[in-house]
Amino acid sequence: MRTFKVTLLYLAAMFCASLLGAPAQSLDVYPRISQGPATIRMRATIEPHADNRHFCWGYDGPVSRESCEALDGDTAARTRTTYWKDLPGGRYVGFVAVWKVGQKSPDLVKTSFCVVSAISDPNQTTCGE
Repeated sequence: MRTFKVTLLYLAAMFCASLLGAPAQSLDVYPRISQGPATIRMRATIEPHADNRHFCWGYDGPVSRESCEALDGDTAARTRTTYWKDLPGGRYVGFVAVWKVGQKSPDLVKTSFCVVSAISDPNQTTCGE
């Protein structure tokens, strides 16, 4: 019975979010602040839709990386997780971009995170403003 209630609440929340124009994708980066060299977990949520065709995700900063995959429209997995390893100190912007049928530019979501340099690094990075 509890599972049914949780599922019903989830469906109600998704319906309300769609009415409010919530984004079709989101990106969670963990940890938001870490010490280098760091391993960062990125979790992308992409709402399944028949028009979804392709997505890319990655990060830009002192080093950059990107990975792209095809999407199976409305049968694609909703959530994907990856780990980016050995990021050096610096400020980064993580992103997820989704291309739909007929779009020339993607729907894009960005989030920032920071890797603090090791204390012995002469070019030490801090995450404060």
